Amino acid sequence: MVNLGDSVEFGRRNEWGKYIAELAPYWDRDIPYYHTPGGHSINFRINGVYPAFFEHYFGKTDYFVDVSNWRFVFLNTSTTFLADTQTRWLSILVDTHGQARGTFHRTSFA
Repeated sequence: MVNLGDSVEFGRRNEWGKYIAELAPYWDRDIPYYHTPGGHSINFRINGVYPAFFEHYFGKTDYFVDVSNWRFVFLNTSTTFLADTQTRWLSILVDTHGQARGTFHRTSFA
């Protein structure tokens, strides 16, 4: 299962708590559930402080998993651009795996 972001509106602690509480009864621990943040998942506007609620619940915001012959890459696209470090990392991942297809939370990257 893949969640492509914007599960909450403002990225606040209470919103994440409610989301997790609603998700928990249906979350089958035998089925992997991957999250990637959207623009609402990580909100930079709260007093200029970067809240770490997403990382607290789900871990890294940039990561990949290999499932059979497929490589799934999850990138934090909560800003309007990919950082140079993300672009270099993605290039290495694609080069080491071969064929690649992508989908992004923000259509401007497609």
